[in-house]
Amino acid sequence: RGGTVGTFGTAGDGHDTIDNDSELQTVLNVSTARIKVVRVINSCGGPGTNIIGCSYTPGFGMAVVRVNSNEGILWLHEYGHNAGLDHVNQSNNVMYAFLASTAEGLNQGQCNA
Repeated sequence: RGGTVGTFGTAGDGHDTIDNDSELQTVLNVSTARIKVVRVINSCGGPGTNIIGCSYTPGFGMAVVRVNSNEGILWLHEYGHNAGLDHVNQSNNVMYAFLASTAEGLNQGQCNA
């Protein structure tokens, strides 16, 4: 809660969307804020659709798209990647690969990270 958040780019300037790995690295490497809010993410380690978050694993830097529901889970999930956590197969775990309202838990090892 005490960290910094920054909006990266504005509509029409070409910096508010991530379409390839080069643009992703440009956004994630901005050091003024860990969290960068962008309008669209079309690439995260490769092209994709409906991507709402992408982060260094581990590292400092995450890009997210604002969502109306479960946004706290999304931000925690991406922070988990920064802490070195990978995706898991349990839909009730915050590190589940998809945003799910049931993703409310972490296991002890994840908490330790």
